[in-house]
Amino acid sequence: MRRSLSVGTAIVALGAVLVACAEGAGPGTTLASTTTTTTHSGLGGDRLPVQLPTEEYGHFRASITGDLVLEPNGCWTITLNGQKRVVVFPVGFEKSADGLAMLSPDQTRFESGAAVDGTGSPTQVVSLPDGPDGYWSNYLAFCDPTANEVVVLDEVDRAWDPNALPEAELVKLARTAEFGVSWGCGLGFTLSSEDQRVVLYLDPTDFGSAPTPPITFPDAAWSGRVVVGKNLLVNHCDDVMEYWEPESIVAASWEVTEGVLDFEAPTEVGFDACGTAGPVEASLTGAVISTPDGPLELGDLTMVNEFYGCFAG
Repeated sequence: MRRSLSVGTAIVALGAVLVACAEGAGPGTTLASTTTTTTHSGLGGDRLPVQLPTEEYGHFRASITGDLVLEPNGCWTITLNGQKRVVVFPVGFEKSADGLAMLSPDQTRFESGAAVDGTGSPTQVVSLPDGPDGYWSNYLAFCDPTANEVVVLDEVDRAWDPNALPEAELVKLARTAEFGVSWGCGLGFTLSSEDQRVVLYLDPTDFGSAPTPPITFPDAAWSGRVVVGKNLLVNHCDDVMEYWEPESIVAASWEVTEGVLDFEAPTEVGFDACGTAGPVEASLTGAVISTPDGPLELGDLTMVNEFYGCFAG
């Protein structure tokens, strides 16, 4: 959640767990309704527990990283930061012929113990289609009678570890990144790739002084850097870390050595700016970062801070 530090009151309050999921998820988070459009006829037995394309599941969609396990009773679970939940797979997934793995629609095999990345979120059992007398309640009565939530997945892929990549590959990620997503918070600007694997941070080093744009890098009063990693903004401007939110991994960080940042400085500065400045747009021209493979030009970029002056707290 975000807070104006001058008054010490939260400007974004977290409600129930699922609302908190939405806050931590950042741009692109969507919420499905719980409308039931069909029954689960034909689903059960040795079939994998999957979403049906004719039904909608009430859950937020955010980054998920965990380990899949085929339990001794034949049910599948996913462990997120040490907490185990029964899992509902995306549309089109199915069990393998030997029953020991699951197959994606493109026939990628995921065996028990597989580390995976995906999108989805925990979902209250009571919000699943068909209610307390439907298929899902009966399924959970067998798999985990004490469960009050499951994890609904919309996408599943093999886990990706940026720390396993050679330095040259990390530089390549930065070189090919499309900085298309702005993130609001603080007194600076944050711009990332859609997958949160490459992030540009531009922040003042002294939160109490008025910004004096344009800023020419390098500037002792500003920090500019490009970070490469995984789930870098999963908990951006949110001081409530939910158990299911994946860990951010930083594999490399390189300083901005050239470039001009320009924006219209708000009248209010420092901690008093939260809620008074409105969206603040900025441009970065001629940006260059220093990498182990030499200078890397970022080109000209535009960004916006929707919550200028607000902070987690």
